[in-house]
Amino acid sequence: MSGRDRFRRLRPVLRLITAGLRLLPRWLCLALWPLVRSLPWSLGYGLRYCFFCRLSAACGEVLQAGPGLSVRGWEGLRIGDRVSLQDGCYIDASGGISLGDDVSVAHHSSLLSSEHQFELADLAIKYNPMRFAAVEIGPDCWIGCGVRVLAGARLGRRSVIAAGAVLMRGDHVSGLYAGVPARLKRAGPL
Repeated sequence: MSGRDRFRRLRPVLRLITAGLRLLPRWLCLALWPLVRSLPWSLGYGLRYCFFCRLSAACGEVLQAGPGLSVRGWEGLRIGDRVSLQDGCYIDASGGISLGDDVSVAHHSSLLSSEHQFELADLAIKYNPMRFAAVEIGPDCWIGCGVRVLAGARLGRRSVIAAGAVLMRGDHVSGLYAGVPARLKRAGPL
């Protein structure tokens, strides 16, 4: 039985758990997240989905959220249907992150919607103000393992970002991207 089929079968239970989480204060759900983020097996996947439904701005049907996933700025995170976030991903949605339907993010990738400024020379860089810029990943995209998507990046539908690439701020048309910084290697929906 596929994960999607198992998810459909368990949907009533997952909705019940999510409804229960909505009764809890947000701060308590945030405090419980570290316990849930590393749970193994189907139990972990199911509970992580329920927490995503409770804490993020929007979460579609069928989310595969792998163990070890870290999230900051939950209220800025919007997730479409049939999205996969693999083990050890880091998501900072403080400036807004939107993942379209059928997006797959491979293990140990980072999606960042904030960055440090460093223009104020009289302050240490870590004390300079943060700059926030939304990240938008179009539908049917594949983000390879170890990819870094930086604040302000917008990626067209049906695109692939090769493993280890760094996708910088700006509009990126549909295609295959690779390198540091990521460059378009093949244009058009793949």
